[in-house]
Amino acid sequence: MLIKTCKKHNISYLSTIECPLCRDERKSLEDIKPEQRLRTPSDLDIPVHVVCPPIFQEIYVDNNVYMEELDEKIKSKFSIDILFRQWYDFVSVLSQYALVLTLPPNPTLQDLVWTNQAVYLPHVDEPTCVISNFKAEGRQPESDIMEWFLQEMGYKTYRISKPDWYFESPDLKWLRDNIYIAGYGERTSKEALDWIAEKFDCNIIKLAQTDDHLYHFDCVACVLAPDKVMVILPVCDKKQLKTLEKYAEIIPIEDKELGEFCITNNVVVGYTIMAGTYIDIFEPDSEDWLIEMRKIEKLQEISVNYGYDLLLFEIGQFLFEGAALSCVTTCLNYADRQSMEFWSETTNGKK
Repeated sequence: MLIKTCKKHNISYLSTIECPLCRDERKSLEDIKPEQRLRTPSDLDIPVHVVCPPIFQEIYVDNNVYMEELDEKIKSKFSIDILFRQWYDFVSVLSQYALVLTLPPNPTLQDLVWTNQAVYLPHVDEPTCVISNFKAEGRQPESDIMEWFLQEMGYKTYRISKPDWYFESPDLKWLRDNIYIAGYGERTSKEALDWIAEKFDCNIIKLAQTDDHLYHFDCVACVLAPDKVMVILPVCDKKQLKTLEKYAEIIPIEDKELGEFCITNNVVVGYTIMAGTYIDIFEPDSEDWLIEMRKIEKLQEISVNYGYDLLLFEIGQFLFEGAALSCVTTCLNYADRQSMEFWSETTNGKK
């Protein structure tokens, strides 16, 4: 390969490329139209996710029902080394599908690794995130760290207007346009969702949550596409489901036990469903093992019927903290989904 020299700048460069200084002068920032500049990572045309490595993970605050139900003998099987390996195996694959940004870990916050401290609102013109107002014990300081992280990248952040209106970001999911689906009653107040809907001019289809084992909305529903949603039917109000049916096809999960084993706690990127399995910590042929196998079979059935690839990740160590795969990431854009024109056609103009 030949080496060339730029006479203007007196530097050498490979013959197959342009002199970098000449290129920079030609493509100066002033020459780029404002609408062509990236404001935040959300402006990229690839998916963007935020994660936090579990370097300082401990189990010292039981802030969900799964942790409360674990006895000390089972807790003794917790391994930070295995947890980190399981987390890393997933993130290393996710990074092949998306830009993965890393939130700095904090040794005093056991749950910071579960990055549900904010939700991105794609329908708002200005890059906007709503910060979680945690109900769960010990999680409140996490919101300050995520807010700093987002503001440093150019996002405008908002807090729920009243401190006693709780809001945790897994309870709000974007569907399409300015339409969202959300859960309330366990970790999020209905008033907080009403405030978001009014503040940001969006339509939020709300589903009541009454099961303490399904305390976040991603334990109840998973958006596969702008017109398709997996839903755990036995825990939902029928009238509210009728409203959701006006906006999307409901892919029914009739078995509540599959919800408790996190069948909807998936990370969906394009036509790939990334799902977690606890199969690695269950004894073969035990009751839990058999339920987990039913869950995997149901995910395989849905993937085949709707044309998705299915990737399974062992996350047994996540269970010690009542966590699932969807807890690992915060999504900062939805560039992996098909164009809105395509979805508006397939949904027959449903708004």
